[in-house]
Amino acid sequence: MFKAKVNRHKCSMRHINSAFCETLDSCLAGKTPVYFCERCYDLFHYGSSGNILYDDFKVFEYSPKCSSEFEKRLEKFLGDRRS
Repeated sequence: MFKAKVNRHKCSMRHINSAFCETLDSCLAGKTPVYFCERCYDLFHYGSSGNILYDDFKVFEYSPKCSSEFEKRLEKFLGDRRS
């Protein structure tokens, strides 16, 4: 039986690990959306004491099955910002 390969995004920071989450409007990332592995997400968004550094961004759990739904949300989000 043929099974299609599921394409997963890699972490946008190191391009090694599979994405754990995707963010919109993360000010330190420089672009939107950004895909993070768990380690990079923690490094970019939490300080050494475990406190969140900033929270003016949106984060979603990444799932390749949900990526088309995410693309719809992203288009709506970007459309709202352009208005």
